Amino acid sequence: MLFLISFMAFACQCSPIDESRKGLSIFGFVRFQNTACNGTTRNGTCYTSNECSTRGGLPAGDTCASGYGVCCIFTLTCGGTSSENCTYLSKGSDSTSDCSFTICPKHSNICRIRFDFIVFRISDPVSSITNVGGSIGDCTTDSFSITGENGGSPVICGTNSGRHMIVDSIATCNMAQFFFGGGFNNEAFDIKVTQFECGFEDTTLAGPSGCLQYFTGQSGVIENYAFPTSISELVIEGKATHLSSQDYRICIRRETGNCRICYIPTVTGTMSKDSYGLGPSSNEILSGIPFTSTNQMTVGAVNKICGRYFNTADDQIVSISVCSFSLPFELRFVTDQDEMTPETGDAVMNENKEEPRGTVGFSLTYKQFPC
Repeated sequence: MLFLISFMAFACQCSPIDESRKGLSIFGFVRFQNTACNGTTRNGTCYTSNECSTRGGLPAGDTCASGYGVCCIFTLTCGGTSSENCTYLSKGSDSTSDCSFTICPKHSNICRIRFDFIVFRISDPVSSITNVGGSIGDCTTDSFSITGENGGSPVICGTNSGRHMIVDSIATCNMAQFFFGGGFNNEAFDIKVTQFECGFEDTTLAGPSGCLQYFTGQSGVIENYAFPTSISELVIEGKATHLSSQDYRICIRRETGNCRICYIPTVTGTMSKDSYGLGPSSNEILSGIPFTSTNQMTVGAVNKICGRYFNTADDQIVSISVCSFSLPFELRFVTDQDEMTPETGDAVMNENKEEPRGTVGFSLTYKQFPC
């Protein structure tokens, strides 16, 4: 697994779309914009009551546009299509069939579409200690992906509630696709889809083109998809298994006045309690642009981190904090499709030998610092 760190570099709100509608008052028509609004439990878009019904939405919560509109909530079940700026994807009552959703741009100036996983629970990838290297990390039972430019998103599975994906909008519509292989009876998902207009990528939650994930704020936590949701799961042998065949960018907005960003494993320690563990450099990496570490040493032109500890030096047995002045703040995460698991006790040659295993993946806490 490979981490490319570009070290120079949710609150849920639907993005407003500049489109006006007319509501009828006793004095004639009142024109108002279809802005984001707060429903009872979800966000929606302000429409007239009649138009909300015509578009297939349901009114919820208080009125909007000074009482001339309703907060219209749009929810799709499997097979549905939407071009609304804010839509929710729900599994519905069908618990066995494959499921796809079609998301079309509301108009030609839509550039980015964000999928927030409010609830996301499908079967886990193949475990790292009960199977041979060729299948470890594969989504062989259930899977999810989004079509888009340059191949769209990677295929993911496992529990990913609270995480997100953002893809570039395409004129022919993006498809969000679930495939269910059976044998797992606890699938559930509830996904919020938000469309963002071009030109607002850096000032909204849309993020720059090509960034599959986008984080804002002085500090936060970045994890690979399917990373365990609790420490107890992390220390169970084989539970932490990163996904195979991943290659995507993670971008972090540089907050005002900041020039440096530092990363450290969210759970630091030795052996099974470290929230970082990748394969050797030929297989898996986190990478980016030159960085330095904060443990009293300066690293030159290093731009990739791999191995079982988050460290810029070879043959280390402890993770450190790694910092960068490189802009924009960005990581790239790459894994191949196989793991090395020959019958040998040599941890260099067998990803399942010794803790932390080379199949853990990563959970990193980042923090930005002033110039």
